[in-house]
Amino acid sequence: TLPANAAAPPPPAGWTQVFLDDFNGAAGSGVNTADWQYTTGTSYPGGPAGFGTGEIETMTASTSNVSLDGSGNLRITPLRDAA
Repeated sequence: TLPANAAAPPPPAGWTQVFLDDFNGAAGSGVNTADWQYTTGTSYPGGPAGFGTGEIETMTASTSNVSLDGSGNLRITPLRDAA
């Protein structure tokens, strides 16, 4: 098993890497919104409720839920609220 902060391997011969995010940034900061888009609420814009799967969670753009850990990793933290 590779450590969580291992570098991405080079693409295989004949393949071209088109996107890479190494999640470098200060601990607690959000993702680079030039490269990533948060899906918030309970469905995609114009899509079915519950993301079409009956999901009951609510997506947020809060760094309490998704943030960089300061060591090149993306931290995704589910939180239970009173609802």
